[in-house]
Amino acid sequence: MPRKFIHNIIVFGLEARVITQNSTGALAPGDSVTFLSDGDGDISEIRYKIFSGAVPPNTQAGSPFEPALLAGTRQPVGTGITFTVTKACTDANHFTFECGRDVGNVFKPWANHPHHPAMGNTPGPDD
Repeated sequence: MPRKFIHNIIVFGLEARVITQNSTGALAPGDSVTFLSDGDGDISEIRYKIFSGAVPPNTQAGSPFEPALLAGTRQPVGTGITFTVTKACTDANHFTFECGRDVGNVFKPWANHPHHPAMGNTPGPDD
């Protein structure tokens, strides 16, 4: 049975943090992931990282939702958007996304909330 998973982007002024809900530590093709944001008037966006150079340990290149959402592609989150996992991932072999907003047609990352980066990992861990 497919699992449902949530990344909640909490915005504090120009800072943000990601809280992950329903994490099982692993996602398989067919599972779904919903991104939510409270946004504070700005529409939050996500963008899976494209790494220059070596990919960090425990991290996969790309996006778990290819071809629906490719790494480097900006995706508005609004009050919620759901994707279906196409590439398996675990906490120990995750994908990393940045959180931000549109400023003059340019992706502008949110500032880090104290002790919490304005980015997340699918499926986790949060920090």
